[in-house]
Amino acid sequence: MAGDFEIIEARPGAEIQYQVIVGQTRPRGGYYLSTQGHRTRVRFALECEPKGILDRLRNPLRRAMKAEVCQLERLKAVLEDMPHQE
Repeated sequence: MAGDFEIIEARPGAEIQYQVIVGQTRPRGGYYLSTQGHRTRVRFALECEPKGILDRLRNPLRRAMKAEVCQLERLKAVLEDMPHQE
């Protein structure tokens, strides 16, 4: 999703929290990483409350956000195809 983002908190290898700083809706979200053996688990959280006229677009916005979350599967595939560094 195109937009202007601001990183509001970052802990390398652990989490990245962001917020959108331009536009009618200003979602906040984050990626949270945890290590489980030789694997990394990624949790994604998103908060978005449309206001005003955008409240009427709640379902289309929900579908758009769901499509963005589905990009995590693509990220997983890209990361798994990368050569391992030891």
